[in-house]
Amino acid sequence: MSLINKFKKGIKLLRQQLSEENGWKKLLGNILVFAKISSFMTIKRNGYKLRFFPTALSVTMFQSSDAWRYEEVFLEQYLKECDVIIDIGANIGNVGIKAASLNKSNKVFAIEAHPKIYYYLLKNIELNNLTNIVAFNFAVGNSNSGSISFTDGISDDINCVNVNSTSGINVEIRTLDSIINQANIDFMKIDVEGYELEVFRGAHNSLLATNCIMFESWENHYNRYGTTSLEVHDYLRNYGFSIHSWDGINLSLIDIKYISNKCENLLAIKNMEEFYTRINNIKAK
Repeated sequence: MSLINKFKKGIKLLRQQLSEENGWKKLLGNILVFAKISSFMTIKRNGYKLRFFPTALSVTMFQSSDAWRYEEVFLEQYLKECDVIIDIGANIGNVGIKAASLNKSNKVFAIEAHPKIYYYLLKNIELNNLTNIVAFNFAVGNSNSGSISFTDGISDDINCVNVNSTSGINVEIRTLDSIINQANIDFMKIDVEGYELEVFRGAHNSLLATNCIMFESWENHYNRYGTTSLEVHDYLRNYGFSIHSWDGINLSLIDIKYISNKCENLLAIKNMEEFYTRINNIKAK
């Protein structure tokens, strides 16, 4: 391709991006990251803020104030005073920091495996002057011995436990029960790119103590570790949870044969009556 044709193609892509919703902001975000100056800026969210670190999640949240807003809305509606919250796969802290910011009497435990993202998480906690959130740099699974291989890709939202142990970085692995010892856990969020079942297998006491879990569910990710969405959902049912889909308004009980053929956040709820006392604007279907 000639230089002129490359230039024309670049202009076409630029026009296409600018024509999209928040196109100028997407372009600006990419330029700031490319120029390695994004970290000097902050992203203002509803009740908290994040440093614009060069990560996929940071870029998405910089580009749109609606990005991941559904998680924030759920936390605003569900969490009450003195709640205990566990955030597994905390990333840069958007869920954990939001939960800690809602009420200073809340107690938040945020766990992030990747060392670089964990550093960003600590900086975001510091940015919000929070003392009611504790962060841990572990991979969470069904073992308390040694380390496990973790991918070290450019995009933070796809790094995960590495099935190909010949590459990546080594991260200390711990069970959730060895990290957290709480008699009652009001809310748990988990997003570990398909490794959820191994986390749950090392979280017997924590699952007994937990009232509500928001977890990412996707067959493709589960298959990576030799399991399925049916197996994960059934594992939680054995602890007394019912599994529901949720679109921000409607709450729908999913069938025992339901397969997560798309990437989605599901809710595992143990006590429906208690759940509805917390959230009164969700419609059951």
